[in-house]
Amino acid sequence: MFQQIIVFACVFHWSWTVLQVPDPLENHHDCDNKILCYGELLETVQLSGVNDNSEQFVNMKMNDSPDNIMTKFELLKKTEPYLRDKNNELKNFINENFADDNLHPSKLADSEKISDEINQPNFITDKTYRQFYQSINPTWTNLAVKTNERVDPEENSNRYSMLPLPHYFIKTGDSQSFPELWQNYLIVRGLLWNKMFISAKNIILNLANLLATRNSIPLTNRIYAEKRHQLPLLSFMVEDYLQAYLVAENKLDVDFRVEMLPLIEKEFTYWTENAGAEIKKLDGTYYSLYKYKTNGREPRPEKYKEDYNLANNLPSNEEKIRFYSAVRALDKTAFGYSSRFLQNREYPEVRSNLEVDRLVPVELNSVLQRCSSILSHWYDQSGKPELRDQYLKISNDIQYGIDEILWSKEHKIWLDLDTQTGQHVNSFYVTNLIPLFTLSYDKEKKDLVPNVINYLIKEKIIAADKSSFKFNYFAIPTSNNYEFREIADKPYGSVFWNILIIDGLRQTEHKEAETIAQNIAAALVKTVYNEHETHGTLIDGRIKEDEVQKLNKESASTLGGFITLLRWYGEELKYAADDTPTEIGAKSDENMSSAINESDMSISINEPDVLDGKRKITSPARSEDNSESTTKRKKTEEDIS
Repeated sequence: MFQQIIVFACVFHWSWTVLQVPDPLENHHDCDNKILCYGELLETVQLSGVNDNSEQFVNMKMNDSPDNIMTKFELLKKTEPYLRDKNNELKNFINENFADDNLHPSKLADSEKISDEINQPNFITDKTYRQFYQSINPTWTNLAVKTNERVDPEENSNRYSMLPLPHYFIKTGDSQSFPELWQNYLIVRGLLWNKMFISAKNIILNLANLLATRNSIPLTNRIYAEKRHQLPLLSFMVEDYLQAYLVAENKLDVDFRVEMLPLIEKEFTYWTENAGAEIKKLDGTYYSLYKYKTNGREPRPEKYKEDYNLANNLPSNEEKIRFYSAVRALDKTAFGYSSRFLQNREYPEVRSNLEVDRLVPVELNSVLQRCSSILSHWYDQSGKPELRDQYLKISNDIQYGIDEILWSKEHKIWLDLDTQTGQHVNSFYVTNLIPLFTLSYDKEKKDLVPNVINYLIKEKIIAADKSSFKFNYFAIPTSNNYEFREIADKPYGSVFWNILIIDGLRQTEHKEAETIAQNIAAALVKTVYNEHETHGTLIDGRIKEDEVQKLNKESASTLGGFITLLRWYGEELKYAADDTPTEIGAKSDENMSSAINESDMSISINEPDVLDGKRKITSPARSEDNSESTTKRKKTEEDIS
């Protein structure tokens, strides 16, 4: 059953409608497992505090069938009526009926490539950075893991939280799950720089396996994450792999492209069918764009206690349901808690004050535009003109929406659209710049890149002195809203988003933009190096002023990002201990020596031996006439006013 939701926003003379939104009363559980995804047993264990964190329990496997375990649980409740408060009894019950289901070490099939690369890092001129690169690149061999092999995977599949994967992969930090999609994007790039094509391909094939068996790529390979997904980056990974393989081997891996093409189309279709939002102007023009949305009526299994406590402060059941849906949508953003998604900024300190699906986000639409462009190009190369034209049209449709709806003529930059007010969200977020990375703009517009540079100056990301374009930060802050102090707000910066922005600036082939990109890269490389010298690890996160944030060791995505930056700028970068920035939240007197968020690093690259580093516009040229475009079609029904 679907319900039609129509909402009006007239401040900008726009109205919008979301069609076919799943009824939130249906299919609201994260999975069908009555122990690991919902139910009284899950609630009892998670709220008892018997484990250090909520993820620990739901990552376990069952030693008995779910039905038998539930029978034992019912008997235990009769003898121990206040079970939630009796940790010893709960611990004994868990130890008897559950066991760890962790990843296991694996060997890299192409580890010899690492030695070849570290012995001759001729692309790095600075001695400090060269030695650092040689010391950390072998870390890949310590991070290869695989899932458990099951004797009877089908018969007892309902006992497991972990979804099995066919190939080894690279873990990040201390996680016992397959990395999230954006993390894998950076990991694959790092492997490709090392010419480790087997390992990179294995990761892509694991993603393809999840897509083939689950109809979409889940947040991770755990059953409780099946209905949550992140940015559709699979096409970007495959494109990077094909380009790197072509340069290194002087031939195209055609069979792999043929194998992946229908799966990438499947990933794209999932998003277009489940994330659509139509924007309509009063002149009757429709624009097809997309946003993050999902539904939920209970805490996330792996964040059960945290979600429950936040929702418990809300006055009504309706608001609790709204919050549970919002945090699930937040998982899709690769962004984290941020002022960007606040429902009411009068209460910025309350995490339960979220409303993710009110925004039409710049980055999601840019990524989908690029993905459809890639599909069009590949179908063109495959000799399928009808599918080529179909995806070219979709690409043009999304691009038209980006140009007309998400580009702010007033502020001369891309901005999220708030569908409740009909206004752009006039705040700096790093995602405002993602169209540079995805090439979702017209390069013939000569003033576009200067406008972006002026925007960075206005937001004080770079200095106004155009002779140097000094970068004011240790990393581009995820937002410029210092007062909110969330993990995705200033002064914290995500390496993943920073790398995409650096790549986007490089791709403009605009001299000033390329200078800015190098300055940002210099700051990021120094930050990673300094943090490693201080903490002895490649961290995913940074230390906050008021709390000690756990540092994840040996972050593979940070490693992939760092290697990418050195491949781009290794000849130019020089380490200096005293050239620290003077602005931003990352001031040394505030114990903020860097701006790396719990997000890992991401990047693109320019090294002729492996990748050319600058994405090509791989789709056929945009059609000059958009009159056929579905985003600029006239509806025959009566206008809504």
